[in-house]
Amino acid sequence: MKQLYYEIQTRAYSHKPGVFYETENGGWPFRVEVPGEKMGAYDFETMSLELKDGSYAHYHRSTTFAKVVSPEFKSVVEEYNTDPSILEFWPVKITSAEYGSRVYYFLHFTRICWVNDEERSVYVSQTDRFPMKLVLDYDKIGGKSIFMTDAHRIIVDDEIRRALVRKKLTLGIELAPIRCSHVPMELQRKGYMCEP
Repeated sequence: MKQLYYEIQTRAYSHKPGVFYETENGGWPFRVEVPGEKMGAYDFETMSLELKDGSYAHYHRSTTFAKVVSPEFKSVVEEYNTDPSILEFWPVKITSAEYGSRVYYFLHFTRICWVNDEERSVYVSQTDRFPMKLVLDYDKIGGKSIFMTDAHRIIVDDEIRRALVRKKLTLGIELAPIRCSHVPMELQRKGYMCEP
């Protein structure tokens, strides 16, 4: 059985992908690391990050907590995204003494989607908004193919996951399966799991 949704997680001990660091004259602070807020206009000419501690990959986190993706990763998301209003891409210059300069994109979500199955997800306490064990509710997702469930978790559907794997855009990330409840019978017949 396969899952309908997957969380994008960075591999903590993968040494190949580097980290994007703020630069002294990089045009900060911009609140790209805060999902759920529109960014507004900014000056691309002054925005920059510096790659250190490894090489380029297709998905990076930065010291600003922003998610930054390659043009190829952006292209896959744009091709398969079923709700363009949920995210926006902002170009940023990346510099590297070892690997040269490139243009990447901030992957910024304009809203957080509260699509958790509250009964099946497990929380540390009843007031905690970040579950230890996340179970999604298919009925709440509304056909979205990529979304954030909280300030840290990016979820993609199986179609985006397969495209990222097929195009070899997964260096430094893991696509961890996430359980889902209320999966329609037609999808269960195709081999997708449903959390009981």
